Amino acid sequence: MRFFSVLIFILSFFSVPASAASADQVLKEMFVNQAATVNIWPAADIRVDAVSFNYDQPGSVAEPMSFVPIPSGLLPGPGRRSLALKIIRRGREVGRARLSGQVHLFGPVVQLVRTLPRNHLVSGRDIRIGRGDLSLYGPDAITLVTDACGKRLRRGRRAGSVLRVRDLVVPPVLKRGELVGIVADINGIRVRVPGVSRQDGRRGELVRVKNMMSRQLLMARVIDRDTVAAVY
Repeated sequence: MRFFSVLIFILSFFSVPASAASADQVLKEMFVNQAATVNIWPAADIRVDAVSFNYDQPGSVAEPMSFVPIPSGLLPGPGRRSLALKIIRRGREVGRARLSGQVHLFGPVVQLVRTLPRNHLVSGRDIRIGRGDLSLYGPDAITLVTDACGKRLRRGRRAGSVLRVRDLVVPPVLKRGELVGIVADINGIRVRVPGVSRQDGRRGELVRVKNMMSRQLLMARVIDRDTVAAVY
């Protein structure tokens, strides 16, 4: 009974019709507005459910009261969150309240348009941008098409699946046994000699290569599929 009494007081503060349904909506709107602020997220893409309201007994519940969110009282991110509120009566703070709810952040996600096997090289025709609950997929959900194209699937995925960083692997640009140009700066002069890669390598990785002129093995950093930079 105390819970519904407090809701009626909230309604009087926000000047909305006094009903349980509208009270619930007021609480959610307050929560969503604060979540949008701390997350720098559009309020239209935030959903809050499982809202609960708890407060310190502020005295007589027969007196109207208002509630003011406490700055920095809501942590950013999805999940179960709580918002601290000041209870105001007759112009002064008389207690504290806590508004809790499950925060869901919605945004763009990259989804497969068809079922793909393990090791498939993802291209633009395999994926599309959809809208999903980022609360479910975590921070490694892929949101840009360019972050998925040109990478291989670690395992088979079904159509409609949301891709995550963990689902993809960057394929090597250099394969073992391929011919490459080994570049090096010697006394301010850049030289390039032919070589052979002794292992697979991704862009930026160190690999063993054989200098075909000196016949020596050395370590080099992969620049692209045709070039490595000698590391001394």
